[in-house]
Amino acid sequence: MSASSATTMASTAEISSSPEQVVSQFLDSIRAFQYDKAKDAVDKQKEQVKSSSPESAMWLTILSALGQFAVAEKSYSSFLYLSSKWFGRKDAKSLYDVVAAECRKIEEYSMKPQAKLSAVAHVCGQLLPYVQVKCQMIDFFENLHSAATKSSDKENLLTKIQLVLRGSNNKFYHPQLAPLKSVFITECEVIESLLQSDIAMSRWLYTESLLHLQMAHNNLSKLLAMATTLPQSHLIKRTFLGMKTLTPYLHTWLKQYKNAVYSKFTLYFYEVLSKYCPHGDMRPHLNRCSIDYYAKLTAFHKKTDAYLIALVLNSEGLLVSGPGYSYSSIPPQTLQGKEAFITIFGYPTNVLDCGELSRLPCLPSFYQTSLVMFMSTKERQLNLLEKPVDFYDDRNKELYLVSRIDPTISLVLIYRSKKSEKEKKGIISFVTEVSSSLRYTKVFSELRPS
Repeated sequence: MSASSATTMASTAEISSSPEQVVSQFLDSIRAFQYDKAKDAVDKQKEQVKSSSPESAMWLTILSALGQFAVAEKSYSSFLYLSSKWFGRKDAKSLYDVVAAECRKIEEYSMKPQAKLSAVAHVCGQLLPYVQVKCQMIDFFENLHSAATKSSDKENLLTKIQLVLRGSNNKFYHPQLAPLKSVFITECEVIESLLQSDIAMSRWLYTESLLHLQMAHNNLSKLLAMATTLPQSHLIKRTFLGMKTLTPYLHTWLKQYKNAVYSKFTLYFYEVLSKYCPHGDMRPHLNRCSIDYYAKLTAFHKKTDAYLIALVLNSEGLLVSGPGYSYSSIPPQTLQGKEAFITIFGYPTNVLDCGELSRLPCLPSFYQTSLVMFMSTKERQLNLLEKPVDFYDDRNKELYLVSRIDPTISLVLIYRSKKSEKEKKGIISFVTEVSSSLRYTKVFSELRPS
């Protein structure tokens, strides 16, 4: 068979593909994250439509909507809509809005009696609820991205993601679209679990935080495993990153976010976790963290001769059961005054005291009193998260540096001597870096691809 004959046969096969086959193959490509391939396929089909019949016009509408949908999906999965707008490029939300308008027309057509493309039109029309929840998630990611530069209300973010999940679960999807819905819901559940874990951490709830973190890990593993089960022919090229990959950037970013929460968890519950390690040696586990906070803090303690580096929880308004697993036989406590300020992490541990009522770790009495007074007078500055707040006690020759991490938790450094301006600048720089990392500033800023 000649090359020209083979080309003719291949072209004929393309033309003779039924609309059902075209849509099915398009959705297969989208499920495999092959957005460019999906767009190219429908564009080729558009070029082959010659007739001007009403059915041909509707088929062109469907193909055009699918093409726009592929571009929107690519923008969504790579966070391109968070990048600076250039060359007149529309963002994902604008593209989804266009697709939504087209889906409504297509769905109306599918309800007409004896419509020749009714089955295909019905499938495409059913993209509407999927597109709508994707727009809601774009708003959510924009809010999350803004959390990189300002204090974020995680409770509010959690409420928003739960509303998206509830709406997505309550909407009907055509069976052919079920795999897309499943991936989307799993992505949202990963974020939901990570937010829940982080909120539980800020309340010093070990078990609850651990369970949510495990849930996020399980769901993320399902997402990442999808790429490894696809054939090698499904490799796609992400030209804006100059690399080939099976995994969309969204899933890669979710892994970074999970690793950041995991690293923070190992610091907030270091004392508890070390009890489960042979000889209390956490190093083999911390080496697998994206950031080993314990090593960073202890090394800085020695380098600058700090008296104490601590994470202090203001537990006022919270029910506190102490670190580790809690049982119903141990009633939680409500603490007040300086007793409510609990040291959930401290180095070195031998300088810590126990609260008179709670028997939970806290700063030595003198420092506890000074810190509580200092934090109460600097509450507004601490909540701005602009930089660590420092105070030098001239009478006792002691320097305090405090940085707010979560609404209830602050990073505290205490020095028993005055530091030069150069030394203090270096300390402030370090505290700013660690605080920013614990607030996930870099992780949230990387929602915007370079």
